[in-house]
Amino acid sequence: MTAAAIVVGTGLLPDGDRDRAAPPDRGTSAPTAAVPTTTAPATPTPTTPVRPSPATSRSRAPGTLPRPSRSPAPPPPPPVRASGSVAVPSGDASPSTAPTGPIVLREGSSGPEVLELQGRLRQLALYTGAVDGRYGAEVRDAVARYQQTYGVHDDPDGVYGAATRASLEARTQQP
Repeated sequence: MTAAAIVVGTGLLPDGDRDRAAPPDRGTSAPTAAVPTTTAPATPTPTTPVRPSPATSRSRAPGTLPRPSRSPAPPPPPPVRASGSVAVPSGDASPSTAPTGPIVLREGSSGPEVLELQGRLRQLALYTGAVDGRYGAEVRDAVARYQQTYGVHDDPDGVYGAATRASLEARTQQP
């Protein structure tokens, strides 16, 4: 191939043998030219374009393709696999499910259930505050006194849970 580039570069071939219709090779100075084949048929032979040698090319190794100007996209991350276990709390309902048993009331609760609790605690003279449906510190203290007086130990102190409710409802009338 080097010899063909020299022949083309020196102009030893007649003008009819140069390939003038081919676009110029970007960044190289040698034009493409026809290379004679080993057979000598009477008709014109097919031509093979000649590229400049690696020494005159822009830092490309022979037979390699130019690198794209952008770096390739990084491969997608591997799929994430979860491991471990999920524990379902016993006795506590998750916030997305409706309560299935008696409602547990504690400080900060409010509503008609607290009104009923306040009324029942009044019947036993354990609560003397306002019957307003708010479970505040006075209601908490009254529930704790009830639990201590009647021996209810299945609920935390001051929390109106299932055991405290069952015991209080058995001793009082619905207000």
